[in-house]
Amino acid sequence: MSLLARKSVKVIENLAKAVASLEERNKVSEESLIGFLTTAQKMLSDQDEQIKKLQKRLEVFRHVN
Repeated sequence: MSLLARKSVKVIENLAKAVASLEERNKVSEESLIGFLTTAQKMLSDQDEQIKKLQKRLEVFRHVN
């Protein structure tokens, strides 16, 4: 009975280590994804600003000609 209890504890410890390892990898992936999304969002915002500026310039050229 004692041997079975020790083996059970060892299995539980191994499973806990595996879960902790997976959580750590997911955390790193999540941080990487958040960084990517932040960069992408800034790029889209910059592009929107550039589009608005170009549209204003186009309107000015249309009125000039």
